[in-house]
Amino acid sequence: MEIRKGKIKCPHCGREFSSQRALSIHLFRINETPEQAKLHNQRISQSLAGRRLTTLNEQSLTKLSQSLVRAHAQMPIERKLKRNSRISEALVGRHLSESHKQHCRDSHIGLRYPNRKKGYKLGSQTEVHKEKVKHTWFKQGHSVAQKCIDALKNYVRTEQWEAKRISSVIHACHPSPNKSERRLDDILKIYFPGQWQYVGNGKIVIGAYCPDFININSQKQIIELFGDYWHTRPNIPYHQTEIGRKEIFSQYGYKTLIIWERELKNEEKLISKIHKFVLQGGDDYDGAKG
Repeated sequence: MEIRKGKIKCPHCGREFSSQRALSIHLFRINETPEQAKLHNQRISQSLAGRRLTTLNEQSLTKLSQSLVRAHAQMPIERKLKRNSRISEALVGRHLSESHKQHCRDSHIGLRYPNRKKGYKLGSQTEVHKEKVKHTWFKQGHSVAQKCIDALKNYVRTEQWEAKRISSVIHACHPSPNKSERRLDDILKIYFPGQWQYVGNGKIVIGAYCPDFININSQKQIIELFGDYWHTRPNIPYHQTEIGRKEIFSQYGYKTLIIWERELKNEEKLISKIHKFVLQGGDDYDGAKG
């Protein structure tokens, strides 16, 4: 046990005390069992019952808070873990009011922690540090973003890359044929078996557009099914018109047959139209007129 300038130093944790009695209490608290600690706390609570504590001024409160912080910082790690465990068990199921939470926040404003890095402060005194961190992250984030922009400027988006991107986007939506597309698919399977396949789910993309049906017998032929409402609206985009869609696919060597939704009602006439398109190899379209 070391005594220096009227201070008595604890042989276990090195904490200094002004009297032998305070050191004895400290040593007892270190070696006591949880049952002894619980009994001790109950005795203190009973002795304080009904007592009116004097109000401390602001300077005394600050001094008391700082002494508690220093005591916690000098506490051995084993005792600190044991103490935190007891506090956690005692607080299980306990609801803290908002005023109590705000009081805890205010009590930490401006306090220095000895075990923190030099110059570290809590509460309102960390605004400069926050701004410094924010500025640092902004600079790093801006530099990374600029590198990405520069890399994209030199990146050439080929047609194959664009087709793959559009196909992946369509697949992510999990598309399925609608009622009219299923009806036309059944007709093609019955009267033209092994010739047409439904690819409106993004399986094939031509010129950034996904056709509905495509010929799978090495014939560059496409069938597009147009809805009576969606493709007859006013101010419709050109690529959704009958002529516009044919021109787009013709740039890649495909002949396109447009079938309107209303034509599904007359199955015999529809079959004749598809049969004529297949036999003529799509030559009914000259690339300029639909």
